[in-house]
Amino acid sequence: MSSGPPQKAQCSIFVEDSFDYSHFLPESEKCSPLHGHTSSVKLELYGGIGQSGMILDFAVAKEVLKSTLSTFDHKLIACRKYAVERKNEGLIEIHYGKYRFIVPSDHVFLIEGEGTSEELALVAAERLARSLPSNVESFRITFTEGLGKGSTISMGLKRA
Repeated sequence: MSSGPPQKAQCSIFVEDSFDYSHFLPESEKCSPLHGHTSSVKLELYGGIGQSGMILDFAVAKEVLKSTLSTFDHKLIACRKYAVERKNEGLIEIHYGKYRFIVPSDHVFLIEGEGTSEELALVAAERLARSLPSNVESFRITFTEGLGKGSTISMGLKRA
């Protein structure tokens, strides 16, 4: 047995939350009509333990997650290519296939891709990466879309 230097252990914490949203997926036969979900979200943070004995206080981690999810909560999530903004009226028209919706702008969250759990996880991860403290080295966020299905994004954080 060799007795080399001890390896650095990586520690993690996690917090969970949920949000509600509606979306449509034109490329999916079953999911092309407008429908909604309650999505559970788990955020796992990896990093060094600070002087406080924690990676991050659970309350702070929960607030960072809640703040990120608030941009999606109770919104229609749609791909930007289906949207026509009527700025002077505060409305967005959504057009795809045989469907047409006119929705108040503040009830819509437009993204570049389709409104899949993968795209939502990616958008959330990009937003989280900008708001996590420097001792967080990486994180993983998991979105469930109903029972037994969802997506996970893992992201390392480059620190200057």
